[in-house]
This record gives sequence, C-alpha cells and structure tokens, in this order.
Amino acid sequence: MKHSCEKRDKEATHANVANGLGQSIVPRLLTVKQAAAYISSPVWTVRTIIWRREIKVIRKGKAYLIPIEELDSWIDRTKALL
Repeated sequence: MKHSCEKRDKEATHANVANGLGQSIVPRLLTVKQAAAYISSPVWTVRTIIWRREIKVIRKGKAYLIPIEELDSWIDRTKALL
C-alpha cells in the first residue's frame, strides 16, 4: 500500500513541475471514471448520460474525455428538474 501512495505523490510532483509555478494543475477534461467521482455517481451513470447525448464529449480512440464545463451545466440542468 505504501508503494501506491509514493507513486501518487511522485505523480503529483510531476504535475507541479509541469506547471512550472509550483501550483496544482486542474484538468479541464476528465475520464469517465473521474467524471463519475466528480458528480458522485457510478461510472454507468456517466456512460448513460454520454449515450443519451446529454453532454458533449471528446472521443480519443475508444475513450471519452468529458469537459468539466459540460458536467457543471448538466448538474445545473438536472437540478432545475428536481
């Protein structure tokens, strides 16, 4: 378990170095798994939203990349329906 924590810290350090300013980089595009965590829902919910074309996505091969702005607007639209 310690090994995975070290790997995560190392990756975070690389992200900070890549920024050049010592600040964290906030991704603009999320994977399906990251998007699910962002909206606190299962992965299948995000896939269903994509398949229903409720949000716009970017295809990279077979993978989907989801702009955070699309998720934010989807949340606002869904909230309005409740």
